[in-house]
Amino acid sequence: MTQEIVNKSAAHTHVLRIDGMHCAGCSAAITQELQSLAGVRNAIVDHLSGMATVETDSFVTDEKLVDVVVGSGYQAQRMDEIVDPVLMQAQAEQAQARAEFLWRRRSQIGFALWLPMESLHWITMSQHIHNSAVDITLLVGSTLSMVLVGSGFWRSAWSVLRVWRTNMDVLISLGATTAYVASLVIFIAHLTGQLQGQSTWFSEAAALLAIISLGHWFEAKATKSAGAAVRELLELQPEKAERINAEGASEFIQSQDIRAADLIMVRPGGRVPIDGVIEVGEADLDESVMTGEPLPVRRTFGERVSAGTMCFSGMLHVRAATTGRETSLSRIARLVQHAQTSRPPIQRMADRVASVFVPMVLVIAAVTAIGWGMAGSWPTGIAAATAVLIISCPCALGLAGPMAVMVGTGEASLRGILIKDAAALERAGRIATILFDKTGTLTKGEPVVTNIELLANASANASTNLAQSQASIDPHADNQTSQASRHAISLQQALAFAAAVESSSEHPIARAITRRAALENVAVPAASRFESTPGLGVRAQVNGQSVEMRRDASASCVLLIDNVVVARFTLADSLRAEAPKVIEALRGGGMKMGLITGDRHAEALRIAQESGIDQDMITADATPESKLEVIRRHGESAMMVGDGVNDSAALAAAGLGVAMGGGTSIASESASIVLVGGTLSSLPALIDISKATLRCMRQNLFLAFVYNVVAIPLAAFALLGAYGPAIAAAAMACSDISVVGNAARLKWSLKRARMRAARPS
Repeated sequence: MTQEIVNKSAAHTHVLRIDGMHCAGCSAAITQELQSLAGVRNAIVDHLSGMATVETDSFVTDEKLVDVVVGSGYQAQRMDEIVDPVLMQAQAEQAQARAEFLWRRRSQIGFALWLPMESLHWITMSQHIHNSAVDITLLVGSTLSMVLVGSGFWRSAWSVLRVWRTNMDVLISLGATTAYVASLVIFIAHLTGQLQGQSTWFSEAAALLAIISLGHWFEAKATKSAGAAVRELLELQPEKAERINAEGASEFIQSQDIRAADLIMVRPGGRVPIDGVIEVGEADLDESVMTGEPLPVRRTFGERVSAGTMCFSGMLHVRAATTGRETSLSRIARLVQHAQTSRPPIQRMADRVASVFVPMVLVIAAVTAIGWGMAGSWPTGIAAATAVLIISCPCALGLAGPMAVMVGTGEASLRGILIKDAAALERAGRIATILFDKTGTLTKGEPVVTNIELLANASANASTNLAQSQASIDPHADNQTSQASRHAISLQQALAFAAAVESSSEHPIARAITRRAALENVAVPAASRFESTPGLGVRAQVNGQSVEMRRDASASCVLLIDNVVVARFTLADSLRAEAPKVIEALRGGGMKMGLITGDRHAEALRIAQESGIDQDMITADATPESKLEVIRRHGESAMMVGDGVNDSAALAAAGLGVAMGGGTSIASESASIVLVGGTLSSLPALIDISKATLRCMRQNLFLAFVYNVVAIPLAAFALLGAYGPAIAAAAMACSDISVVGNAARLKWSLKRARMRAARPS
């Protein structure tokens, strides 16, 4: 375990900006090259955003990684590991806007050249007036198209061919070049009086470039739209903040220039620009960006607020807890960007297919041309081979997963659901069983002490019920009286010892006991040599004595002094208000629900009954190890939802770990998904979004494959006719547009569901 921690700490993360990628084949080739470099642990390359994230050993430098990318035929530059999300998003949007502009211009030029050429070709052929002058006109138009529209495809193809790689642009370039060169040969033959019955394909070459450019334009527009969720998140943090200086005067500064401990004024109608604590005022805040809850929440002195929340009423003075560049909103935006560029397992399969698809297509095209040529029809063979090259371009295959992931992770982030990577989003769509921790997950995690029974001071009959302040004697304590009499203590002393040993613990029970001691104005002594055993209890040295708080079968916990039980503490926790409705919604979606808790069976049964969980799905008195066993027994189809240190192993081992945002940091690190607002309300939305996204990915893969599977045989056997290349170009464009359109449908559907959920009931 120690070695694993050392290895993990030695890992370095490099962020690169890569230019020149046009398709999934490009990103797959770069990924393969990067992962083949010694010391590289993992590489994620996304052609949609132009970003690469590479995890390496410490000896791998940025320069080595850049050299690998450049050696693969692309341009690259390093970026800071912790990059400003605003800057990253701006650069990504600039690249996307530039790509959209280029493809729009190429498609406009392409159609402006192709449509007149196609009209001239059809009119002259139908009127039997097609002559050399018409062919010369078509040659000029096709040449202009090859130069003005096709140059981008040629540059991309050459950049990978010179390093013995292939991508989708290689197929497009070969298809257009084959059609153009074959037409030029036929045209020259016409001038010499040969091949008079064979028509040229100048217009088909122009059609190919125009139609594919149109498909890429739609793709670029959809990419900008799908990535807008990060921009929407970042726009929630106001550009400027009003800072109160040492003299009490206010001044406006850039939000990103806020320093920790700055005092920030938030006026009614404005957004909170920083994470911090309220020092003056109270207000109603819209915290839906963090919690997914549409109703405003009242916040006052001493309470924490997050950047991006809207102040509806009241004026606040907020003491900044972070810098303006490290707000929770910025961290969420960075993680969303990472999730959008990661690849789900289903897409990795498609990428592997795409990486070998281009060489296979080249072989099929060559066999098609040679086969028809040997059969005595070279013109038919050239047309069929060109159609094969065009229709086989699996651009849509590379878009199938990323487009759906960008939409799904973006929409989830707007509901307070932080999905760390695309694999987690895909796994969430396959979940059949959800197992909940109790304290802090199904319950509020704020138990209160309801009863203390003093066992060591039996002679004074000193026991107390805090709810009723009445004395009572534990009827089962007689057998301990003789041993414990020398440890006779008062209620105040018991509370003091308990608070002392619990003061170093993060457990909700510890907070309840220390909170009760504070309410009772009990003087709490110092503790030393603190030890914690998750699921069992804590111990420390207090005033020279060994003091322990241990989980007990008959109460929440017991207090031991020098290994003698002197008091029992009973605590109770209340169910989250939203829990029954969430459980009902999940059950309605076909989920099975279970409860895993370290608490006693009676308490677990009470919470299960109140929340609606079946009794046969309860695991009580669970240790971290037994929680792990239960999780492993349910397998990959189980989701674990928890918030504490003792849940971290189960969260990491589950098919999918979901952490409550208000829980411990180790739980959030162990989980793949975090409910940022710390409420369960967004859990049904997570399941719905993940299932819809997974369904969209499967549909996209079908749409990407079906064109190739159906059309390649038709093209190879010349069943598409003389205009096979043009028909192939249209079919390929339809493939791209189908995938992009399906992702747009998903975005519209999820957005409509979000707006519907935000309306007051």
